[in-house]
Amino acid sequence: MRGRKLLGIAATSFLSLGCISGVSCCLESTAQRQALEEKIRQSENFIVTIEGVQIPPQNNCKQFGASLASQYNLSQSSSIGNWWCHVPYIEQAHKAGGKIILVGHSAGTHQGKLIAGKCKSLGIDIGLMIYLDPTYTNLPLASLDKIPSNVKKVLAFYSDDSLLRGRFLQDNDFESKETKYSNYRISQVNHWQVVLDKEVYKIAGQEIRKVLDTKKIVFSQTPYFSS
Repeated sequence: MRGRKLLGIAATSFLSLGCISGVSCCLESTAQRQALEEKIRQSENFIVTIEGVQIPPQNNCKQFGASLASQYNLSQSSSIGNWWCHVPYIEQAHKAGGKIILVGHSAGTHQGKLIAGKCKSLGIDIGLMIYLDPTYTNLPLASLDKIPSNVKKVLAFYSDDSLLRGRFLQDNDFESKETKYSNYRISQVNHWQVVLDKEVYKIAGQEIRKVLDTKKIVFSQTPYFSS
């Protein structure tokens, strides 16, 4: 019993802290990296998606981003953890004049914040950050680790899940009062379903359109990814 209890505590700590480094890399082959670099040159605008901890690993956040990328002609990279592997591609998109969009689900939302902090040090703005049930906000002193001032807007979506659900964002979560943010409660969905919700996808798409230079892109009629 003692061993099981300690194992349970360790697992809870792992999930709470979002310790997901080493679980997944962005791109595993030279061909994939080259294809992404070419896509960045073509589309300029870039979306990053980072999934949280799931056992067994699933990456619905990647599908969420892939559908948005197809619909709004974005280049995309995704991972489960390993936030730093996206930075070189973000730099390329920034140099090409593209807008940067970050999407995180669960513990992946904190990873997105780490990317934003790195981008701030590089002089790169984040046009939009999308939080899908940001569990890190429930950690002690989470509000002391601010969302950096280079983030222009944050959309935060919350499920009805009583166990795995972050708290609503508030003013003291941000370095700058200039960062706009909106909180949305999505009813009748749990923590894992929020990333699959059509209303979330619709609102996210509407906000992405506002961020992008729509004169440069052609919107497709890509169906919602989970349909």
